[in-house]
Amino acid sequence: MKKSLIYISIFILLSKFLLSVEEAYTNDLTKRIKILINKLDSTIPISEQEYAKSELAKIGKDGLQELHKYLLKDKRTYVRVQIAFILGAIKDESSIKFLAEAGKSQYKALTKACVISLGKIGGEKSLEALKKLRKFTKDEEIIQIIDDNIKKLSGE
Repeated sequence: MKKSLIYISIFILLSKFLLSVEEAYTNDLTKRIKILINKLDSTIPISEQEYAKSELAKIGKDGLQELHKYLLKDKRTYVRVQIAFILGAIKDESSIKFLAEAGKSQYKALTKACVISLGKIGGEKSLEALKKLRKFTKDEEIIQIIDDNIKKLSGE
């Protein structure tokens, strides 16, 4: 049991070190974002995913163009869900139209993440996007989350 914990600890430390080395050689923001987005994949250990999400959120508005692109184009739904949550944490109005578009997904998890993030961004544009998504979906859980966010943003 103790050996396995030691091996896990070594693996985590080594993973963080390798990620740091990889980032150190990458000065270009676009390349750095791509590296971090690839760390959001479901096959990557949770600790690395959390680190990548934190770093992408720190990049903030400077990385929005790339995050918007990956939100709409990445083939990995799990990655797109994570990006939606990152955009909600950044809270920039320019993300609203991208979240609204991605929110029309056939994948419930992605729609849910987009709805939650629209609620976090707030404002009139988010409210309108949520109302449009409300008409689009038939899923009762998503409708409830949309209604809760509409109520919150409307000040009811």
